[in-house]
Amino acid sequence: MLWTRSALDASSYLEPGHFASVQAVQSWRFGSSASRTARLLFATDAITIVAAVTTRPTPPAWTLKEKQPLPTTETTTEATEAAHRGPSTERLSAFSDGVLAIAITLLILEVKVPESAHGQLWQDLGRLWPSYAAYAVSFLTIGVMWVQHHHVTHVVRRIDHGFTYRNLAVLGAISFVPFPTAVLAAHLRDGGENAAAAASLYGVSMVLISFTFTALWHHLYKHPELLEDARSRPYVKRQVRNSLIASVVYVVMVGVAFISSWVALAVFAVLAIGYAFNNDRS
Repeated sequence: MLWTRSALDASSYLEPGHFASVQAVQSWRFGSSASRTARLLFATDAITIVAAVTTRPTPPAWTLKEKQPLPTTETTTEATEAAHRGPSTERLSAFSDGVLAIAITLLILEVKVPESAHGQLWQDLGRLWPSYAAYAVSFLTIGVMWVQHHHVTHVVRRIDHGFTYRNLAVLGAISFVPFPTAVLAAHLRDGGENAAAAASLYGVSMVLISFTFTALWHHLYKHPELLEDARSRPYVKRQVRNSLIASVVYVVMVGVAFISSWVALAVFAVLAIGYAFNNDRS
């Protein structure tokens, strides 16, 4: 009796197709003349009835929450280092590249197209040689400074406010170069005091670039925690020394410019080339 009652109570868990088996259970309980087929059907579905009673329904999938893995010591350390890393070096590099790209592009805008009469274009283009010379030296200088700036950001792991403001000073000095380049191109052919003054102004702009780069490298040397690798410190020290030497040479060339603007311009080009081959980190 207890068995059949449990079976009948479990009928609510069954699918409609099993209702015939429940009727067979009822006919057996009340002693009616059930057929052998009905009894076999009951025996088959009895297993299903017991499983329906004893098995807990599975909750819907949307109610199950995935277990989040606990943070390990390694991930916690990485998060802590990222929090103390400070401003992004990638953003500083992108901004610096943009400023230098604009400065080096402005150089060619100072090479003006001559207004020539018929048949005189080649002669007029030839008279622009001071513009070509000033453009070539300035393009070489800014290009080398861009490579030098790339080396600065390559050894840096993180930056601070002191580094950021010194970097702005470097960019300000370099972006000033198109102006003395245009002045030099306008007065180099004339010679005399105007040419000397123009070459001296150009030399002053080179001095400013050297001083700002020296301050930038010196800041990195005094703050080794900003470096990507402690082994880069000797390289940084060497760059501080090289920048100081270049600053002294540029200061001397400002005086030489009053004697010969051409000699000063040639030395400016040689210094830029020498700086290009003085970035070995070995």
